Amino acid sequence: MSAAENAISEQGDAFAMADVAARAGFTRSAVYAMFRDKDDLVDEIVRRHTARIVEQMDAVVAGVGDARERTRALVDVLVGWADDDPTLALTLIPRMQSFTGETVAVADHVEALLAAGFTELGASTRPAASWSRALLGAVVGAVGWWARGRVRGRSTLGRDDLVDDLTALIWSGFAGAGGARLNFPPGEGP
Repeated sequence: MSAAENAISEQGDAFAMADVAARAGFTRSAVYAMFRDKDDLVDEIVRRHTARIVEQMDAVVAGVGDARERTRALVDVLVGWADDDPTLALTLIPRMQSFTGETVAVADHVEALLAAGFTELGASTRPAASWSRALLGAVVGAVGWWARGRVRGRSTLGRDDLVDDLTALIWSGFAGAGGARLNFPPGEGP
């Protein structure tokens, strides 16, 4: 997998299976024995990164108590993932945005986090499913735009600024969609 990720990091989605094989020290037929085609290989990398993102989200939820700071930290998980390897992120993001296969795990995970938060606040969990997909779509779309700018050398927006901007949008959207009616503890409201 590392060989494939390295090839994608250097060449984007134009990488060749032959290059992956050479980097891994395998024959091309050996790589094709493991993966039907490039799409199959990229899907496996998406599953791997999705699992990492979900694991990092769990760590954030366990480690950050304040609701707004938890939101910021969750956004930072996705921005940080793209910041680590913008070219790889640009190749994986379109598949992650489709919310199919293993990528559903991220949307489902965000839904569960929202539902738990709503329950903790004594609020209805009904919007958790739609809000999670809307939030994730917005964040992933912005992260993709930002990563593209970084790869092309045109991004002037820093990581912290992007995380702050997205957190402010999410938090104000939450308040505007009725979140302000919830009983937040002092200092945790939208």
